[in-house]
Amino acid sequence: MKYHYKITGVTELMFYLNYQYLSFIPKINSFYPSGNKTKPVMIKMENVLDAQYQFLDIKLGCPTSSPYYKSQQQIEKNRFKCLQTIQAQQFFRIVNYSYQHIIIGKYDSRYLSYEQTLSLINLFISNKHILGTIINLQNMLLKINKINGYFFGSSILFYTIQDHIYVKLIDFQQFTPMKQIINPNVQIGIYNIIQILKQFSHCCLD
Repeated sequence: MKYHYKITGVTELMFYLNYQYLSFIPKINSFYPSGNKTKPVMIKMENVLDAQYQFLDIKLGCPTSSPYYKSQQQIEKNRFKCLQTIQAQQFFRIVNYSYQHIIIGKYDSRYLSYEQTLSLINLFISNKHILGTIINLQNMLLKINKINGYFFGSSILFYTIQDHIYVKLIDFQQFTPMKQIINPNVQIGIYNIIQILKQFSHCCLD
């Protein structure tokens, strides 16, 4: 398995993460709703955002519609608030069953030590069946770079496309879609993460 990395500094809403993930891997286009373990619900890629709303309804409990909100803009504002509350108060794991297992988990660094975080990275890069994971780098980057708390809430997304691993920075503290992160310390932090990945003998990053 060949490992590559691609660094981007794009801020995204949490549900955009799954939207983009499904967009990147069009073959993986089904998920099992809660309580249904036999028949997958197929997602049409051209309508993936609507399908993702449905997915979040099932998995995270954030409403896509409400009798209290008449406009779509109000509905979306309510959804964003719901997502923000979830991300701030708990870590979550979403498990989909499709062509392979997809595990997308947010691990809050308050519950993980530095060594546990490295073990999680090791688990990911050694198991191709784990296609994606998010690791909260709040403590990890502080320990690596010994800088101030700028990275609070910053996370890194690993995902695979055709046996290549990609690395993407995400900042959950900012809830403005596609807002660029331009602070150079962010790129320094990602560079150090790449150096850590290179320490694993079975991991080869170009």
